[in-house]
Amino acid sequence: MPKLPRKLLLLLQFNHLTEVGAVVIYHIQAKVVQDKTLKQQLQQFGKDENSHKRELDNIFTKYGSRSLPLEKITRLVCTIFALLSTIAGQNLIVITDMLLEQMGIQMYRKQKRLLVDLVDNETIEKYNVIIKMEEGHLRWLTEWRRTCRSR
Repeated sequence: MPKLPRKLLLLLQFNHLTEVGAVVIYHIQAKVVQDKTLKQQLQQFGKDENSHKRELDNIFTKYGSRSLPLEKITRLVCTIFALLSTIAGQNLIVITDMLLEQMGIQMYRKQKRLLVDLVDNETIEKYNVIIKMEEGHLRWLTEWRRTCRSR
């Protein structure tokens, strides 16, 4: 496989770190929420984000790079962020996660547009799957929040 431009590889590596952070955030949030359904979903979202992290690792390895050596610091920063997001309770957790999912969707869509002429169809299909999963996370969080507000 041909190597990708350095700037694009850096975007992929950065996205990989955001997934590392998302795994931490969902894990911590799932520990503190009281709503059993929300807890289970946050745990599942963490597993999904871990799967996305592995896919990204495979993609940039395939195209000539490796992960940045910043996972430990990313985990630490995201632990602090996750704890702050839990201070005001479940509603703030869900709002925070909705914003993070929206940013993730935008990032994946942008990267897919940049990659489309540079990578194979399998890589683009993996991006499509990840985008659909992230959109599903956002839909679920939005619906959960709407349902809780109407109670």
